[in-house]
Amino acid sequence: MKAVIVHSNAAAIEKDWANQFAGLDAAVKADFASVVDWQERVNRVFTIGAITWSGIVEAVSKAAAAAGSGGVVVIASGHGGSVPGDDSAGIVNWDASDGDVARDWSAAKVAKGLFWDEVIMGYTDPIPNGNPPTRKAEDEQAVRQKKSNAAMAQKRLDAFDALMKIKQALTSNSVKRLTFTVCTAGRATKFMDRMAKHLQTDVACFKSKTLVFDDATFKFKPGKARLVMESDKAKDGVGTNTREARVFSPNLDNPALAYVAKKP
Repeated sequence: MKAVIVHSNAAAIEKDWANQFAGLDAAVKADFASVVDWQERVNRVFTIGAITWSGIVEAVSKAAAAAGSGGVVVIASGHGGSVPGDDSAGIVNWDASDGDVARDWSAAKVAKGLFWDEVIMGYTDPIPNGNPPTRKAEDEQAVRQKKSNAAMAQKRLDAFDALMKIKQALTSNSVKRLTFTVCTAGRATKFMDRMAKHLQTDVACFKSKTLVFDDATFKFKPGKARLVMESDKAKDGVGTNTREARVFSPNLDNPALAYVAKKP
């Protein structure tokens, strides 16, 4: 089955789209009765209430259990990013109210630290002649010894711990795919591959910017939420900007739009 997750601090229009995807908008559900197999969608939206790692893990775990074997978990809010020319440099920011993906592990840019980036994806990679042998081991030592960087080290450890807990939730329920509807992280293919390796499930993300908007702008009454590629936003019926976008995301299996990192 397909289960959708949205943040409590997401934009209202993103929450609307999640409700439509889950079949909780009666008018939309009836309108697409012949198009969507509603039996394949979990009739509930899983909300990340507390915007903390524990709140995120809790929501993903519940959605994974509902999606079940061969299922899909869709994260319908949050933010993503990539660095042009560097396919290892990507980011998934789990804080939906934080639109800035210019985050790193420094006091000036860490914010809440609720993100995964290339540092977290390479956290357990061996450091040549390293002592400690990995970045994770370095951070564990910093925390134990109460070094000046201990607070930042703990934020990274918390991010990696959440990654492992989400892996456990996905694998224990045999979920086939974790989908992020956020922007551009799919360009960072090596970053995505590492995420899939850590999570032991397929991970999908778009290569370009996405947008959720109210199609009342096209004189639909009542207007409903659509999830489209931002490049298609100007005109109804162009590319991904169709009425079906009320209940479907753009095609994540289209390599022109997205990248699917496969479970190793």
